Amino acid sequence: RETRFTVVEGLLKRLPAEAHRARAFVDDLFMAVGEELVEEFDETAELLAAENLDALAERFVKIEETLFPERVGVVRATMRAAKGEQKEALAELTRLATVDNAEQRFLAINSLARLEQFELAAEQLYASSAFFEQHGGFDHDVAELAVGLAGEQVAAAHKRKLADLAEKFLALANERSEEA
Repeated sequence: RETRFTVVEGLLKRLPAEAHRARAFVDDLFMAVGEELVEEFDETAELLAAENLDALAERFVKIEETLFPERVGVVRATMRAAKGEQKEALAELTRLATVDNAEQRFLAINSLARLEQFELAAEQLYASSAFFEQHGGFDHDVAELAVGLAGEQVAAAHKRKLADLAEKFLALANERSEEA
């Protein structure tokens, strides 16, 4: 494992310095490796933490956050949850669910749902709906997350709000695609 980490950490230094070029490279790389490997990558920090391999989990968090800057904080929080630091992880994800970076905010709320904190995720998604509407680009994601949360064990009041939210963001997605 040490050799593999050392190689990857060395390669990270060779990423293009310009953010847009680095992002294009990472996007191309992950499209080439396929969805199954991407899913495994997304869970690696958590799996390492769950196996009490804390030093490797920390190193992997740094790798993931370097490749995907929008995940800064989110990956560390989910890794902490896997280590059993649930309270701290939820506090950090709740904080990140209010930041000004739309991608980071969405990932934090989605991570709350992945950690089966459905009520909290529903509350944060609903509280962020105006923010996502203003920032655009998340219409389908918000609608999909709202539908997914509505299907989970959430209060009846949340189910109705989530269904309305999903409907609203699907309509927004249609409007925006017609304008384009």
